Amino acid sequence: MCDALGGKSLVGVALHSETSPLLPHTGPPRVNGGSPPTDAEDGRCSSPPCPQPESPGAGRCSACRHWGLLLALVAALSSSLVSVVVQQLSDVDPACLSAFRFLSIVPLAGLEALRRGQDVFPRGHRMVLLLRAVLGAAALICKFYALRRMLLADASVLLLSAPVFVSVWACLLLGEPCGALHVMSLLATISGALMIVRPKWMRSGGAGADDAVSLAGAALALASALFLSAAYVTLRRLQSVHWSATVLVFGVVGAMMSYAVWLGTGAGHPPSSAAEWLMVLALGALTMVMQLAFTVACQLEQAGPVAVVRTSEIVFAVVWQVAFFHCVPGPYTVAGMVLVMMSVLAVALHKCITQRRGNGRP
Repeated sequence: MCDALGGKSLVGVALHSETSPLLPHTGPPRVNGGSPPTDAEDGRCSSPPCPQPESPGAGRCSACRHWGLLLALVAALSSSLVSVVVQQLSDVDPACLSAFRFLSIVPLAGLEALRRGQDVFPRGHRMVLLLRAVLGAAALICKFYALRRMLLADASVLLLSAPVFVSVWACLLLGEPCGALHVMSLLATISGALMIVRPKWMRSGGAGADDAVSLAGAALALASALFLSAAYVTLRRLQSVHWSATVLVFGVVGAMMSYAVWLGTGAGHPPSSAAEWLMVLALGALTMVMQLAFTVACQLEQAGPVAVVRTSEIVFAVVWQVAFFHCVPGPYTVAGMVLVMMSVLAVALHKCITQRRGNGRP
């Protein structure tokens, strides 16, 4: 397992994953420790360059690859618990929580940049760095607000639909082809999202106050997925920029945006009690575990299988929703979840098959 880290420190690997999606880019390799590649997934792990086989998982022993899948499962569990913490801290403004989340990554990224003498705002990449930071920060802020306005499982399903939208942005912004599979996955995702939200309107005979809150939550969750998928596309322009610069700009811009949103909404308050501060610390710790586990998982296993395991977060979200919030999903919600999960799995499995064929494996 140590070889898979390519000599990086655990802190560096964990922060590295701040800028990286799950599925690797197939274009030219990164240079000078640049930002990780990007392709159709969730933004939390990567494959840093190392003198290993051409793709993660290729040529590794089966035990290492099994460890990779296990770590992907641990990361999905940690991510679902992060969502639980955000929902439990109901008196703390979501933008305040996201500000703490961003500030927690700034010191370590800054120390790494100082150690390397890294230019954290290099010429020729400044606009893309800022755009990536704004998109990523908007995605996280929308995610935290969505978790306050929707049931945990409903929000998690919509938030995990980001891989489906990556192909749309890549087609619009990069001129990449968008195949029939991606179009069908997009339509299924939209249909699933409508099924998750619509039953409340049907039961009430019209949109009431609760339905308006749920609809706003669904809009925020889908906006988060769209912002995140767009951020993945911008990362393709930052492959030559060291991760410390990308993460540092991301953390600073994200903290500033979160603070501005917090002041603008005027809702909630910062953590005040010891219990709330402990939960904020737990939020930071779980985030680091999640990022580190996904990063190492992608070092030990190909991104396609890791993406499949990634969808287990939806199962965890349903379990926590029933256990902590005593709410069982209805039939329409379950059907919508299945549609979205199948869409994400189709994209992930397609990538997995493409990777296997590229490695000359049947």
